[in-house]
Amino acid sequence: MESNIHEHSSAATTGILAFQARPSLFEFVAADSGVGVLATLREDEEFVDLTDHGLAMHAALQENVSRYGRVSGHGNGFRDLFLGLTHLNADLRFRSGDHALLISGPKPELKTARLAQKTPFIGFLAAVRCQPMVPGSTTRH
Repeated sequence: MESNIHEHSSAATTGILAFQARPSLFEFVAADSGVGVLATLREDEEFVDLTDHGLAMHAALQENVSRYGRVSGHGNGFRDLFLGLTHLNADLRFRSGDHALLISGPKPELKTARLAQKTPFIGFLAAVRCQPMVPGSTTRH
């Protein structure tokens, strides 16, 4: 998450990382006041016609999607995030431009994401709250 701030925001000095850890809860936030996901993706000719902040966020969370193009070998940071949350109950919130992308529940996956139009937000925010799953259940600990 930190490397994304430096590599994509065009405003790395505005970046912030924070976390809270307890025995049954872990939360972290990575945010910046940079150019946002839409502007970053549009740097690649494949995404130059993209005009929607929500669709840009949804695209950026997919494997191999980056401002460097799909074949560049970039765009895998969020894959690691989703893999790391496989056995946890999690709430993920991403914000950029005039949209939020929300994912909640056990084994969070991009295919369960919900997009919501919001008040404009400058930059990008990724907030994750996760708890271990109770064995044999889909409820939180």
